[in-house]
Amino acid sequence: SEIISTFNNSFIKKGDAELTAKKFDEAKKDFEMASKLKPDESYPKNKLVEIENQMVVIRKQEAEQKKKDEAYNKVMAEGETFYSNSDYPSAIASFRNASNIKPDEALPKKRIFDIQEELKNQNKKQLEEIDFANKAVAEKYLSELARKYPEGITEENYDATGGKKIKRIIVNRSGVANDYREVTHNWGGVYYFKNGQSISKFLFSQETTE
Repeated sequence: SEIISTFNNSFIKKGDAELTAKKFDEAKKDFEMASKLKPDESYPKNKLVEIENQMVVIRKQEAEQKKKDEAYNKVMAEGETFYSNSDYPSAIASFRNASNIKPDEALPKKRIFDIQEELKNQNKKQLEEIDFANKAVAEKYLSELARKYPEGITEENYDATGGKKIKRIIVNRSGVANDYREVTHNWGGVYYFKNGQSISKFLFSQETTE
């Protein structure tokens, strides 16, 4: 009848508008009402299938997002725990993992930067203070480096007293760290050291490259 057709068209029109606005639950109800009014009409049935398909996709996306959020929060929390325990390499590794999970998040990048700056400031204080001639002091210092620095090669640059410039390279292999320094004086002289001992430029270059 005409009244049924009017109601049917009203539900379909409303359902179409809600589907466009991605109000899937409301759209589903309206197309179900239209389908009850005119069971032989295919349009509302097709729309109900379309809604179900879209809702399946959305549920999948939501599940994936939840999984990503949980993984991100887990490694961020681990990173903060490592940081609290002064395990800086593990903290940096955790924050890098978090950044890989959510590349657009600024916080993990900031935490990595903050830790690297903190390390740099700590190391700047130590640079002039390490007495490599004292075996116990040197061993403690190198074991600290092995704990703080990631596996591989880390390069840092400092301005030291007397106009010197120091390039310090920490080489950490299998948990054993060595401190290499290239010291450039303001008058042009350049000297090379390994754990406080003078070495040749050739040896310095050889041992501080991958």
